[in-house]
Amino acid sequence: AFALELTHEQVKDKIKQIKPSAVLIGSSTATHKNAMKILENAKEIDKNITTIYGGPHVTSSPQTAIKEDFVDFLVINEGEITALELLDYIVGRSNQKKRGHKGHLLYGKWGYEIH
Repeated sequence: AFALELTHEQVKDKIKQIKPSAVLIGSSTATHKNAMKILENAKEIDKNITTIYGGPHVTSSPQTAIKEDFVDFLVINEGEITALELLDYIVGRSNQKKRGHKGHLLYGKWGYEIH
């Protein structure tokens, strides 16, 4: 959304059109507010969409996002592999929650950390 310079309304329209099971977004501190709005909009469109937030901002300041009801998971530190494994787990392609990589998951709804 950021790279394509889409408005929040355009992102909402895309989410409605695609009907994803998960929305994953990464951001820096400079784009944190926009990222949070996209995740909030995704949950407003469909409360069953799993929302995942990663990137430099949540790695350094996870408390700014984990408390929000519309954020299901935070992926912190080296999140590329962690995020893919989480998505595989969510859609049922894997029964493993973690395989020893460098990333970490914070579960927003349940409030505990997996290392």
